[in-house]
Amino acid sequence: MRAIWKGAVTFGLVNVPVRLYSATEDNDISLHQVHEADGGRIRYQRTCEKCQKKVEWADIAKAYEDGETTVILTDEDLATLP
Repeated sequence: MRAIWKGAVTFGLVNVPVRLYSATEDNDISLHQVHEADGGRIRYQRTCEKCQKKVEWADIAKAYEDGETTVILTDEDLATLP
């Protein structure tokens, strides 16, 4: 592990070398889902669960469900929220 900072602390005539190390280290690797047969990346499509049609980003809205009904919110509704 490499030190992220090197320096010294001085107490009168005593000089103590100091090295600073990160407390954590990122060891994550990025994995992708691929088709086992040919290695092609797997993508997800936006589909409506009611009509099973593909939905474009422009046709997607935000909604709130209170248990019985679904209330679709507009951009103006979202702008008024604190």
